[in-house]
Amino acid sequence: MTQTNENSPTIPEETPFYVGVTGHRTLEHPAKTVYGSLKATLLSMKQGNPELVVITGMALGFDMLVADVCVETGIPFIAAIPCEGQEKFWGFDQKTRYKALIEKAQEAVVVSPGTYEAWKMAKRNQWIVDKSSVILTYWNGEEKSGTGMTLGMARKKGVPVMNLHNSAPVI
Repeated sequence: MTQTNENSPTIPEETPFYVGVTGHRTLEHPAKTVYGSLKATLLSMKQGNPELVVITGMALGFDMLVADVCVETGIPFIAAIPCEGQEKFWGFDQKTRYKALIEKAQEAVVVSPGTYEAWKMAKRNQWIVDKSSVILTYWNGEEKSGTGMTLGMARKKGVPVMNLHNSAPVI
């Protein structure tokens, strides 16, 4: 794993297909079901795009579930960390899992150096959208959420979105 910051050349231009992910901390479907859907979707995408790399913001919930799928399937992923100490207020088990996943990332990018400030989450989300060919999401349709705002960024930039939450509006 390589650790860099936002000014480092983190994504080689020759890599053709980056999948950014965003989703809710709380899953409305059983984690096992979402995991299976994620795994099938990413493996299918990988078949058509052998150079596929996932970019995850490493938040609790969907983001870390995606990292788990990547580890199991061998799909490389970039951990887009919003700031130093993102996990500071998490529980012991959450921190342990987070650190283990960071170690397995192809690269860990601290998008905004320094400690937590709310705006750094949005900056990380924009960074993910800017680097991605497509956004894979677990979104329940709530516009006033971090996931909803990130999808607004993707819409504005014209990045296609694939939503794994079956009851959400189509984008």
